[in-house]
Amino acid sequence: MKKIFLVCVSLICLNISAADMSQKYESIKSWMIENVEIGTRIEHFQLKKDSSSSFIGSVDTLEEEQDYNPTRILVDIYLGEYSYNEYDIDYGIELTWTKMEVATVTSSDGHNDSTLELSGPVLSFYGKYKNNSKFTPYAGIGLVYFNHVWTKKGWWHYGFPMVEGEPVDQRYNDWRASGSPSWPNGGYTRTFELEESWGWLLSLGSTFSFSQNIAADFYFRYTSVDVDNTYSLAHYGEVDREEKNTFPLSSFLFGVGVRYKFS
Repeated sequence: MKKIFLVCVSLICLNISAADMSQKYESIKSWMIENVEIGTRIEHFQLKKDSSSSFIGSVDTLEEEQDYNPTRILVDIYLGEYSYNEYDIDYGIELTWTKMEVATVTSSDGHNDSTLELSGPVLSFYGKYKNNSKFTPYAGIGLVYFNHVWTKKGWWHYGFPMVEGEPVDQRYNDWRASGSPSWPNGGYTRTFELEESWGWLLSLGSTFSFSQNIAADFYFRYTSVDVDNTYSLAHYGEVDREEKNTFPLSSFLFGVGVRYKFS
């Protein structure tokens, strides 16, 4: 009898638990339908300005390398509404991902020493102006965190000389073809160590509604960020020289995309 009682109690608890979980799921689902919007963008960026001064050695120019894959996923979360006179503003937060690739270039002959890839999450607070047209303008302010990947050219890292009349990487390719014996050029190596960076941003944009759920997205963003780095020169693994530098990577970004609203 006691066992039967315990089994019944267990079944009742399981039933209550299942019902409770189902209720929580429906509650979360309802909240997402009412408050969450998702989308993706294609982005094009332009650095604020090219520097005419030398960053290090012959590197005096930073050039944009665009990536037009539609992988800049965004999530908008509606938080509330603010009314002032006849103006109604929806406000909330946007979470997205951004990416920039920048080549370090010597302008005198155009050769590329390395590529910097910056990527990271973007968090912004936005306001949308509600109106009766298909266009919904919005503005935002926020923060971006950049992680960095530095892809160096082998000939630059090992300090192979550039010889007039030869491709810039000819000596490096010859060394690789010979089996890459240890410590070429007297053990010469040079490298950049990049520091992780925070930046701030301002954004403007507008959506254009095709239906209740689907809208085109037109987006502009200014991002202010500098990337500090340490340049080091070494011979046989022993560092002979270190120098602090900064890559100014503030940029203007233009994006176009599509959004989906659940409600």
